[in-house]
Amino acid sequence: LNIFVFCRYLPPEEWQEAAAKSNVVKNVALCYPPKCNKPCRKQLSCGKHTCKEICCSNEDHKCYRICTKRLSCGIHTCGQLCHKGACSPCSIVSYERLYCRCRRSWIEPPVPCGTKPPSCSHECVIPRPCGHPANHPCHIEEKCPVCVVPVEKRCASHKKVMPYFFPCFRQSISCGKKCGKPLRCCGQKCEKTCHGGPCAHQCTNRFPAL
Repeated sequence: LNIFVFCRYLPPEEWQEAAAKSNVVKNVALCYPPKCNKPCRKQLSCGKHTCKEICCSNEDHKCYRICTKRLSCGIHTCGQLCHKGACSPCSIVSYERLYCRCRRSWIEPPVPCGTKPPSCSHECVIPRPCGHPANHPCHIEEKCPVCVVPVEKRCASHKKVMPYFFPCFRQSISCGKKCGKPLRCCGQKCEKTCHGGPCAHQCTNRFPAL
């Protein structure tokens, strides 16, 4: 006995209509159709993944993967089902005090994850590499503001003391005169203005010094 069967990849109304037009027995058209080998590839509810089920008959196509996106706190990941749009705020709460860097100001618990340390009006306690005292308040940034204490500086090329002070953080001070350092390639003197670092020079001498 030869009969027609229609896979369930087609919507029910389509394969029932096709069965009716094929003059097959009515109960064949009403039975649950078999599967074909065609993958679904319809977009899931998250809008990112696609259905990989063979001969799929689902209509909602919900995604059941876990999101795992990094949350706004920057520490934890989203544990919800894969979804469209932004993730919900991190729901983890700490029951310990959140201190500023000098630990003289704090926020009492509970503290929602991602909360920034409190602002603090006390003086910064982080020692400067230059040895000058901190003249700025406590801060949450990793690096302290630059040191602006006026100090004596020497020019980069001649190492001569400048006639006026510069902020401590300034490096490679130029006196405005020609560099005058001997060039390694040809022995001539650098014509550039006083500068820090090696002399950048494009040698045009056909017989450079060895």
